[in-house]
Amino acid sequence: MAEVLHLEGRLAVLFAFPMVARMAVIPLVVFFPCARPTGLARTFHDESRWPSTIIAAAFTACAVAYLSPALAGAAAIALAVSLATGLWIALRLRGLTGDAYGAAIELAELAFLVVVAFPRIRGS
Repeated sequence: MAEVLHLEGRLAVLFAFPMVARMAVIPLVVFFPCARPTGLARTFHDESRWPSTIIAAAFTACAVAYLSPALAGAAAIALAVSLATGLWIALRLRGLTGDAYGAAIELAELAFLVVVAFPRIRGS
C-alpha cells in the first residue's frame, strides 16, 4: 500500500474518492424507500432502476482498478459506510431524503480518505 503515497497515488485518490462515494449512494436511491412523497429524493428514486446500480458499480470498479488497485479496500469500506448510513437513517425516518443521500456521500468520502490516510486501518 505504500504506492498510494507517491504523486500518482495521490492523484488516484483525488479522482477516486468522490467517484466511489457517489456510486455508493446509488443502491440507497434505488433500493430504499423515500421518507417523503415529494422532493428531490423522490425524483431520483422514481427514475432509478436496479440495472443502474450494476452499471455504476462496474464502471466504478474498472476506474478504481485502472487508477490504483490498492484503493479497492478503501472503496469497499466507503460502500459499507454508505449502506450503513442509509440503513440507519431509513430505520429512523422510514425512508430516505435528499439530505440522507448527501450525508451518505460525505461519510463515504470521509471513510475512504481515512482508510487511505492511515496504513494500520488498511492492515499494512
